[in-house]
Amino acid sequence: MILESLTNESIHEIFEYLSMDHLLNAFYNLNVRFNTLIYDHIRDHNGLFQSISKSLFNTICIEYLPMNIHRIVSLHLSNNDDSPQQIECFFNNGFHLREFIQLRSLTLQHIHNENTMRRIIFELCYLPLLTELNLYQYYFRNHPKYQLKFVNSIWSLPKLVRLNLNIVPEYKCYFPVPTVISSSIKYLSVTGVYYESNQIDRLFQTTPRLRSLRIEMTCTTSNEHFSIVLPSLKRLNIMFHSAQQSTIENLLRNLPNLNALKIEMLNFCLNGHDWKRIITKYLLKLKRFEFKVDDNFSNDNMIDKKINQLLQTFQTQFWIDIHRWFVQCDLFEKEHYSLYTLPYAFKDFSQLPCFSKSTCSDDFNHSHTYDYVCNLSNLLTFPSYTINFHFHFQNLHQLSIKCPIDQSIWSCISNLDHLYSLRIYWYDGRKSYRSQLQTILNRAPNLNSLSLLNSPSAISQMISFQYRSISIRQLDLQPLGDWYNKQDCQTLSRSSLGIQCQTLCIRVENRACIFDLVHTMTNLRSLNVRCRDDTWNEHMTPDNDELIHWLKTYLPSTCTITRDSYLQSRNLRLWIR
Repeated sequence: MILESLTNESIHEIFEYLSMDHLLNAFYNLNVRFNTLIYDHIRDHNGLFQSISKSLFNTICIEYLPMNIHRIVSLHLSNNDDSPQQIECFFNNGFHLREFIQLRSLTLQHIHNENTMRRIIFELCYLPLLTELNLYQYYFRNHPKYQLKFVNSIWSLPKLVRLNLNIVPEYKCYFPVPTVISSSIKYLSVTGVYYESNQIDRLFQTTPRLRSLRIEMTCTTSNEHFSIVLPSLKRLNIMFHSAQQSTIENLLRNLPNLNALKIEMLNFCLNGHDWKRIITKYLLKLKRFEFKVDDNFSNDNMIDKKINQLLQTFQTQFWIDIHRWFVQCDLFEKEHYSLYTLPYAFKDFSQLPCFSKSTCSDDFNHSHTYDYVCNLSNLLTFPSYTINFHFHFQNLHQLSIKCPIDQSIWSCISNLDHLYSLRIYWYDGRKSYRSQLQTILNRAPNLNSLSLLNSPSAISQMISFQYRSISIRQLDLQPLGDWYNKQDCQTLSRSSLGIQCQTLCIRVENRACIFDLVHTMTNLRSLNVRCRDDTWNEHMTPDNDELIHWLKTYLPSTCTITRDSYLQSRNLRLWIR
C-alpha cells in the first residue's frame, strides 16, 4: 500500500503513534498535503517542542515556526535535563510570546532563571486568547513584591480558565494572594507552597468562579473563621500541613455544593464520627470522598486497641451501607501510621507497612486498590507481613528500591509495563545485584530513566555497564559519590547503555572527560555534569566563569552551555545535539 493513498483520518491516526521528533523528520516538507496534515496535528496537540533534539529544535525555529506562528494554539517549552535552556534558546531565536496570537494553552517547565520568568510574565498580557497556563517546577525567589506582581499578572489575564502552578520555592514559604479579581479562573492548582488559613477568604474573593481547587494549607490560629461562601466550588483537593478540627470544619461549611473532596492531613486525624457529622451537616451534595492521614500514636503499648477503636468509628451504617466508603490503617515502625480511604487515591506510596487492618469485608476485591499509585518510593525494607496482605501495584511509573532486592516484592509488583523511571539505592555492583538489576530491566519494556543513588562503591563495579535495555535513554550516575575518570568515561561510552544514552547526569574528574563524552557518545543530546577541577564559586559572574569559557572554546559552537542557576549549583548543563 502506498502511504499517500491513505485518507487524512488514517494518516492522523499514524501521527498519534509518533513523537514530534520522528514525525517532523519523517514527513515534514514531503509535499503540501503532508505539511498541512502536520500543521493540523500540531494545532491540536501540545508537543511541538517536547522531547526533541537540539538540531530539530533549531530546524523548527528556522524553517517551520516563522511561517506557522499564527496557527499555534498550544505551546510547551521545558528546561529539563532533556533540553536545558530550551526556553532561553526559544527567545534567543527572536520569538516573542505576543506573536502567538492564537495561543490558547501555554506550558513551561523548569524555569530557574528569574530574568526569563520576568520576560514571560511581561508578555502574558499580550495573549488575549490564553485559557490555560501551566508552570511546572518554577523556581520562586522569596521577594514579596515580585511574588505579588507575579500572581497579579496571572490573575489579570482576561480569559484564563485553567491555572496550574507547581512552585519550587527558595525555601518552603507561603504563597501570596492576588489583589486583583479574576472573573475567568475556574480550575486552580497551586502546589509546592502553602496558603495560610487567613489567606483563604481573600483567595475566594479574588477567584469567585472557582469550580476546582487544589492547594496546600497551614493554620495560623487555633480557630480560624472563614466568612466567604463559595457556592461555585465543586471539587477540592487540599493538604493540611497543620490543622485543627474547627479550622477544617469552618472551611468546609462554606462550600455547600462540594461533590468531590480529597484531603490529606499531616499530624492530625479526624475519626469516622467527626467526618460523618461534618458531611451530614455541611456537605449534603458530596458524592466522592477520599482522604489520607499521616500521624503517630502516642503510646506504643496500646496501639492495637487504638487501631481497633479508630476503625470502629468508620464501621457504622453511614460508612459501610449508605456510602460504601471503606478505610484502612497501615502501621509502621515507631508508632507512625497512615489512615486512608479505599481504593487508595494518591499517586505516591512511600512505604510498606508492618501491619494493616481495614473496614472491608473478607470478600472485598483488592485487585485494583492501588491502581492509582504511580510512584512507589523508599522501598528500602520489605516487611514479611506485607506478603500476605493485599498490596498490588500495577501501574507504577516510578520505582525506588534498595539492593539487595527481596524477591518477595514481586508478589506486590506484578506489572512493570508502565515503569518509566527506576532509582536503585545501595548498589555496589556485586554479581547477585547485577542479576537482580538486569531482571528488572527485562521486566520493564518502557523504562526510560535509570538512577543509582547512595552507592559509593558502585563506580568500580559499574563501569562495564554490561546491561541490556532497548528503552533506556537517561542515565543518572551523579549520586554515586565518586568521580568518573577518562577510562571510566571511555568504558561508559562503549557500553550498550552508553551508546543509546541521550541524557546523562554524571560527575567527572576533569574537563577533558566532558570533551570525550560529548565526542564519543554519539547519541548524547544533553549532559548534566559536575567537574572536579571546576574553580567556580557563587561570587563569580558568567563573564568570568573559566570552565564555561574553556568548554565554549573546545566544544562545537552549536552546543549550548550554561551553569545551573538553581540554588547556585556547581552543575553544568549542556544541550549538545
